[in-house]
Amino acid sequence: MRHGDESTCASLNEPTLLFEYLLDVFPLAREEGLRNTMVSNGYMSIMALRELRKAGLDAINIDVGSLPNHISANLCSTFFSLKPRAATKPIKRTFRTAYLYTDLLV
Repeated sequence: MRHGDESTCASLNEPTLLFEYLLDVFPLAREEGLRNTMVSNGYMSIMALRELRKAGLDAINIDVGSLPNHISANLCSTFFSLKPRAATKPIKRTFRTAYLYTDLLV
C-alpha cells in the first residue's frame, strides 16, 4: 500500500491450488481498499468460484494460452455453445459463471 497498490493478483502456477489461502487473503485486502484478481486456467468448480467471489474476488482472467491450439480455438469460438466438447466443459462452465459474477477476461 505504500507504493500505491490498487489490487492483489493471484497468479503463477494455478491459484486455485491456494484456494484456502485466497479465502483468507481476499477479505483482508478488501478491508484495505484493494480489489482482488486472479489469473486461472479455468478448471474449478462453480462452488469454488462462488466461494472466491464471496471472499472478495473482483475479476478473473482465464488464460487459455497454455492449452493446445485445437482446444483453445474450440473454447474461444464456442464460448456460449450449447454443446461444448468434453475437454472444454469445465472451463466453459467457469466462463459462464465468472461472466455472471465477476469481471471476466479471456
